Amino acid sequence: MRGAKVSIVLVLFLLASAPFNPSATLLDAEHTPSRAPAVAMSLDVSRTTITADQALLVSADLRDAAGQPVQGAVNWSVSNGSIEATGLFVPWSAGSVQITGEHGDLQASTNITVVAGRPVGLALDLSSAPVSGRPFRLNAVGVDAQGNEAQADGVAWFIDGTSKGVGMPVVMLPRPGTYDVTMRLNDIEASEQMDVVPDLPVAFVFPEGLSMRSGEGLQLRPELVDANGFSMPWSEVGGVQWSSNHGVIDAEGVFFPNRPGVWNVSVHAVEGNISGNGSVSVLPADAALLDIEVEGGANTTLPAGEEVELEALLSDSLGARAPVVVPLTNWSIPSGRVAAGPNGPLWTPTDTGTFVLTVSDAGLMASRTVTVGFGAVVGMHVASTHATVTAGDSVVLTAVAEDLAQNHMVVNATWSMSEGDGSSLVVANGIAFLEPQDLGAIALHAEWISPTTNTTFSSTWSTLVEPGRLARIGFDLEQNLVPADVAVDLSPVLTDAFGHRLDGIALNWSVDGVDVTDAMRTSNARWAPSSLGGHVVRANADGVFGLVRLTVEPGRASTLVLDDAVGPTLVAGVPIEVRLDRIDLHGNMGPAINVSTDLDPSVVVVEASTTGPGWWSVLPKQAGPLALTLIADEAVLLLDLDVVPGAAVRLFVEVNGTSMSQGGTALVDVHGVDVHGNLVEVDDASVRVTCTAGGVDHLVDGTWVLDLDRSGDDRSCTVTSTEGLIAQTWFEVDAVLLGGVFGSSNTVVSLAGLLLLTVAGLLLAMLRRQEGDDEASLEPQDQTAMVEAAEAKTVVELDGAANASAPPPAPASSAPSPVPSASAPPSDDAQPSLSPEARASMAEQAATTGVMVALEGTSQGSTGWYVDANGAVQHWTVSPDGGWVKTD
Repeated sequence: MRGAKVSIVLVLFLLASAPFNPSATLLDAEHTPSRAPAVAMSLDVSRTTITADQALLVSADLRDAAGQPVQGAVNWSVSNGSIEATGLFVPWSAGSVQITGEHGDLQASTNITVVAGRPVGLALDLSSAPVSGRPFRLNAVGVDAQGNEAQADGVAWFIDGTSKGVGMPVVMLPRPGTYDVTMRLNDIEASEQMDVVPDLPVAFVFPEGLSMRSGEGLQLRPELVDANGFSMPWSEVGGVQWSSNHGVIDAEGVFFPNRPGVWNVSVHAVEGNISGNGSVSVLPADAALLDIEVEGGANTTLPAGEEVELEALLSDSLGARAPVVVPLTNWSIPSGRVAAGPNGPLWTPTDTGTFVLTVSDAGLMASRTVTVGFGAVVGMHVASTHATVTAGDSVVLTAVAEDLAQNHMVVNATWSMSEGDGSSLVVANGIAFLEPQDLGAIALHAEWISPTTNTTFSSTWSTLVEPGRLARIGFDLEQNLVPADVAVDLSPVLTDAFGHRLDGIALNWSVDGVDVTDAMRTSNARWAPSSLGGHVVRANADGVFGLVRLTVEPGRASTLVLDDAVGPTLVAGVPIEVRLDRIDLHGNMGPAINVSTDLDPSVVVVEASTTGPGWWSVLPKQAGPLALTLIADEAVLLLDLDVVPGAAVRLFVEVNGTSMSQGGTALVDVHGVDVHGNLVEVDDASVRVTCTAGGVDHLVDGTWVLDLDRSGDDRSCTVTSTEGLIAQTWFEVDAVLLGGVFGSSNTVVSLAGLLLLTVAGLLLAMLRRQEGDDEASLEPQDQTAMVEAAEAKTVVELDGAANASAPPPAPASSAPSPVPSASAPPSDDAQPSLSPEARASMAEQAATTGVMVALEGTSQGSTGWYVDANGAVQHWTVSPDGGWVKTD
């Protein structure tokens, strides 16, 4: 007991010291089959339908009470077929097969459908025996390796060597009998014999020319025939009753006449309305017999199309025979051509088969059955199952020989492809199978050697492969977005299964489920949309459908609509976005596209915006009134706007003065330009002006007055805007007398000259008064004139030109004031002539430079004729001190 406790403690210690891995434990539990007993069982198969040529692996799934898989042996059993211990099922017969698996007390079953496999043989399958003269359908079944049968399609049929078509053709055989039926499917060929039975019996037919000798009995055995005249066994009727107008007919049909002559005999079926009448020529005992002799022998098969001679032979009671000439009218020949010969009819049979010939003469009648076979071959041609061939057709070609009577027989020919793709040709047992896929010409050549004459016959079959049936309707459109005012050409591309294009197929059309076939056909597949949005157009023909999805947008713009008002004031260089919608002729509205303007890009630029369709960016550049014309298709929208300059990006400063001398004044003009060169006006609040030449006072708008207090050749004015723009200009200020206290140097000189003139005038007046008494003869008016002349005040220019030799500025506001002086009398020279063009040119030059322009003959800065900025021609007199006086 103590040892057991020690063992338990040791095991617990080992378990506690071992590393624990929960994931590994769970994983091992999932992959390790449970050892618990199975309580549930199910069968798994990959498919439930197989062919008899295939095998199927069946597996069993065993589960314990916890749903865990359990391993165990399974016993298998099947209702049909065989199954191995591994669960591999091999089928036998077609049908439903039950597969059962057993494990202990558990059992599970599943049903498998077995269908026939690939055929290895063909069998004739007729619902009933064919009846002569009635149409019936040929049908074949394919038999696989296990003997299972399934319907066989595409079988080529031949009855007695004559092709009857492919598939399940309907045929009619005119005669009862046994026929050889040959079936071909790919590489499989099978032959069976088919019995064609006569139709229902309708009458008994006695042979013509029955004769007998008196005193003997004649076995009557009329032929039982159906509605088509074909012979039937007497077993088709029950008992019969015989009768004759002369003689007795026993139950076996033996006729015993009473006396010689031609007597009527008849027979009636006991059941049914079937009867027959005939006649028997009863001859005396020494009467002769009539027989028919055929050229070549009685058992010879006559070739169709070749002439044979027939003879009538007469036999007496002693058995002697001799030919007799019987008129053609006494002969009955059912087929072919008959001509009179020296010894009897010359018969040329045309149809193959069995025929009965009869002849009568002198109350005697004879008949002979002959067989006509295929005649001498005179040619060969190729027969095709298809009059026209389209891509994908399964065409069967047979070589057919023709005899003299134009009978036809299928022969085993050798085939070769002379034009076209040879991969589509399969030849088996002298039959050519063709499945072309490419369009164009195709030709096959067949050769056959006649075994009877060893003559080679050949024939060539050719055709033009055309496209097959419609298989696809496609639409090849450049885009699926269409305008509402344009008819869309939806002409689809029609192709067959091999991609060949088809033409001339009438399509049925619908748009959004509404039939529009008539409209689309009359418009040659051009669809005129009537509403915006998405539409589904369908076309179908011959069970094939095609569709295209179209989105209809508004058509060409006839009217442009501006969503929100613009302006009326825009800022140069600042783009704005506008929303434009177009309205087409049908009233449909949508975003405007292809908008443009006829204005130069230097004035305004109109471009599509990245915001979205219908949004356009308008960027004005040139300040001033703007008549903005927006154009889209036929629509025009006119906007009257006013463009103001944008923010200044550059400043300009100019210092202007009539005399830039110390003590004078000058005007400081300041303006700016925006990014597009538009003039930007400034004022005292937006800029600060400082000058090194003196103080500056604001005059108006962008003009300041500069007092020229300090002289120098490096004077400057600096302008700074509130936005940080800076402009500066340099100029020169001339120094003047007295530091400019009285103004410029010219002013000082003028004042001094005026003072001297005043003193001289006073002295002159005093002298004149002193001499007044001595010169009493002087006129008062002369003295008055002298006094007025002496008292006249000379007016001098306060702001003289900086350069005394230069003429005054052109504008009238800055022109020098005229100084009336005796030293500057009006000029007597006539005003020179000047053409309007020359005057305009000089006026433009004066306005540009600010200085009047001297005319020809006048030195610039001296007395003479000048043209000012207004184009006026004036005469100026320049005094020695530099003063300018207008004298005309």
